[in-house]
Amino acid sequence: MLRQSIHTIMNNLETAPPQPVIHASLSISDILSKWPETASVFLKFNMTCIGCYMSPFDTLEDALAVHGLPLDEVLEALNQCVAVSQPPDHKKTHDT
Repeated sequence: MLRQSIHTIMNNLETAPPQPVIHASLSISDILSKWPETASVFLKFNMTCIGCYMSPFDTLEDALAVHGLPLDEVLEALNQCVAVSQPPDHKKTHDT
């Protein structure tokens, strides 16, 4: 029974949706340096954060407020961009 429970937990971990890695409290420069592919998302939303002198100081939430953009929509787009650009993990096999 314990072995079955562990197997079920491990399978659930493998099939769980990816957790967002970008959150509202990260600075724009941190986002762009860790995930350069997100530059296209900022440009899509007409945010010229790339090279902006405020990017090290503004959080994503601050910058979106200044630009009048919806936090949820931009966060979703940024996290989708990162998820697509990351190579898929190889499925691990577990003893049953």
